[in-house]
Amino acid sequence: MAILEEYWSGVLRRLEAEVDTFNRLIDHQGEMGRENELSLARILERLVPPRYGIGSGLLIDSQGNYSKQIDIVVYDNSEEPALMAQTNQVLFPVENVRLCIEVKTTADKAEIEDAGAKMASVRDLDSRNRHPYFALVGYRASTTARTIAAHLRSGDLAERIDFACILQLGVFASKADLAPAVVDDEEDHVVGVTLLHDRQGRERISGAFVTPPENDHSPDLLYDGHRYPIVDVSGEYFVCEPSRALLLFCESMLNALSSQGTRSVLSHYLTDTGREIKRL
Repeated sequence: MAILEEYWSGVLRRLEAEVDTFNRLIDHQGEMGRENELSLARILERLVPPRYGIGSGLLIDSQGNYSKQIDIVVYDNSEEPALMAQTNQVLFPVENVRLCIEVKTTADKAEIEDAGAKMASVRDLDSRNRHPYFALVGYRASTTARTIAAHLRSGDLAERIDFACILQLGVFASKADLAPAVVDDEEDHVVGVTLLHDRQGRERISGAFVTPPENDHSPDLLYDGHRYPIVDVSGEYFVCEPSRALLLFCESMLNALSSQGTRSVLSHYLTDTGREIKRL
């Protein structure tokens, strides 16, 4: 197994343990959601280049307009003056922001549509630069991978969220320009599931994936000492690897933040096998 993919498998296990522990301790949905956002933000903060800061709040423009509340705001610390940072920054000039991320505890049609409405509120702002990219992370899902894929594909390409992952289902989605090594030549948008590869020793076997025992519809499967979710993929059951969905999400994020339009260093450490997805 490639070092990067093995490392991020551990990253996701730590994230899930942190989130699950906190969520068991409280019943308040708002606080639960905020902690889920902070747990993800702490991971991304260690990943993005030092020139970027991470916060949460509203985007504004020079005409006095403002966006809906954004869970995670990735903004540029280096090139633009921090106009609203004389106190704790909760208002971000749209020109400073490079990426907005919506975090959902449970993804479904309503929550994906809500993320789309927040994206529209950002793109309605008057900006002298390109509008920020918009992404979605869902921890769990209340429906099947195929249904989630249909929601993520809804509307014209310009109306879709730029990239997303739903961790429980191992779902990854992205527009072609942010995941060039994943999409095929004829695709402008891809949605798929990151399945768990069969292995020979520690090496992944390209195109070979773990399936649960026949007629076993348990929620997860113990494999190589770790539990992985079992996912219904268009009527067939597979074992998915959520950490690969998160890793592909992070690759798209770093590609989005690249000011020269070049691929990120992370891309050079991801293997072709590690990028394999089952399209939906």
